[in-house]
Amino acid sequence: CAEGLMDAGCLPVLKHAPGHGRATIDSHKSLPRIDVPLAELDQTDFSTFMALADLPMVMTAHIVLPEIDPEVPVTLSAQGSGYLRDRIGIDLWQHDMSGHHHRQIRQRPERREIGQLQF
Repeated sequence: CAEGLMDAGCLPVLKHAPGHGRATIDSHKSLPRIDVPLAELDQTDFSTFMALADLPMVMTAHIVLPEIDPEVPVTLSAQGSGYLRDRIGIDLWQHDMSGHHHRQIRQRPERREIGQLQF
């Protein structure tokens, strides 16, 4: 399917890395925290994204992974993006420039936007 899209000139976007499967709350309403060791996530949740790392882009999940960044969700975290890029081997597309999820984080809006642009 992805190859067909690319053959037609479209870029498929895999989403949402590193996954919402363990989240117990809707990330549109609150900020999920996934308190699972990274070694376990590498073997389970992240394995799908690792297998598809050759796709052109991946949209991030708006979740907190405390072992990577205890306060900031992957969508806004330099550490989170770095981990996904380096460990999982994917290029990223950060998707929340509108600020929808930013309201859930205690940080001045202009700082969040600057952080987002640094990825």
